Amino acid sequence: MLKLPLCAAVAGLLWLAAGPAGAADDCTEPLPELMQMMQRPALDEITREKIATLLDEAADLCEEGEPEEAQIKFANALELLESNQEE
Repeated sequence: MLKLPLCAAVAGLLWLAAGPAGAADDCTEPLPELMQMMQRPALDEITREKIATLLDEAADLCEEGEPEEAQIKFANALELLESNQEE
């Protein structure tokens, strides 16, 4: 049931990562790697949704010209991914 909205969010994030936004391209550099890591089968659905939210917020911040804030969101997403891998 949650897969359809999550898939839509992932597609939207990939679109943002591929967009011609100049400076935002540098800002969204971590996005493809994090998206790939998010596809691990061992990742539970709740964590996957939290990460998708963080990545969506980071992409929005990049578009708004807030790369420092976006990097914090990317770092939080990476931390969630890594902590889930350790479990």
